[in-house]
Amino acid sequence: MNFKVLTYNIQHGVDQHSETREINLDQIADIIGNVGADIVNLNEVYGAGEFPGKPYEMNASYLASKCGYNYSFFSPAITANGRPYGNAFFSKYPILFAEVIPIPDPLRKTERVHYESRVILKTVIKPEGKCLTVFSSHFGVAKNEERNAVDLMCDLISEENNDIICMGDFNVTPDNEITAPLLKALKNTSADNEPTFPSYSPEIKIDYILVSENVDVIGGKPLNIIASDHFPYVAELNI
Repeated sequence: MNFKVLTYNIQHGVDQHSETREINLDQIADIIGNVGADIVNLNEVYGAGEFPGKPYEMNASYLASKCGYNYSFFSPAITANGRPYGNAFFSKYPILFAEVIPIPDPLRKTERVHYESRVILKTVIKPEGKCLTVFSSHFGVAKNEERNAVDLMCDLISEENNDIICMGDFNVTPDNEITAPLLKALKNTSADNEPTFPSYSPEIKIDYILVSENVDVIGGKPLNIIASDHFPYVAELNI
């Protein structure tokens, strides 16, 4: 079965073409809709909450509806501006199981970077009678945050019996030793590790779709679209 997957850090809809950093979720929705992926992971997404503003500022529910996905799940990691903020998962198939798993915060903040609590979302879907486990996340920017995230993700992968798709903005490049255990556990869908960030002058790959051994990779590539500060990344699979 051919299966298309999209991961996209949408920077909560900030339009890179806007000098005043306007929110343009319709632009993001058009990109997602044009890809037509079977499943979608979005990073840097607001969920519903008590916040004065337009209805579309509730990013997750607005985008799922706008893009025509009947099945969606929002996984909050933190509260920002009075609203939950984290990751969203959209699917053309019913979500049989969903669990938000906190990534342990480092015991010490040893770097002069922004520390932020993160989560891994585990979902299970069943396209054409075959169970598929999907892990999606947005890792931190500090090295000890990234190590905690990779360690937890590898533990979760090792416990799975289903075929796996693992995706998101991992904030670390493929040649970094931190990434090595994850790239050993799963296959990278990007043959050339083309850069995905920043979209206006791409230099590094930090957005990934990884798959387990039994999943055939047809191809994977970033889409050269400037809307968010990341490129969307799409993989075509045979599951």
